[in-house]
Amino acid sequence: MEHDAAKGTSGSVVQKRVHVTGDLDEGQRERLHRIGDRCPVQRMLEGGLQVDSALEAG
Repeated sequence: MEHDAAKGTSGSVVQKRVHVTGDLDEGQRERLHRIGDRCPVQRMLEGGLQVDSALEAG
């Protein structure tokens, strides 16, 4: 994944590229792409992200 601050916007752009190897037909490749689009990290990023930080005594 790559992250860049989007120029001229208040958000950011994350580019995801998935490379697969092996003898896969187009249907299998498309299915893997759809599964990847539903991963928890991608869904969190698409829905917005709030980070709450706290310093705790050790």
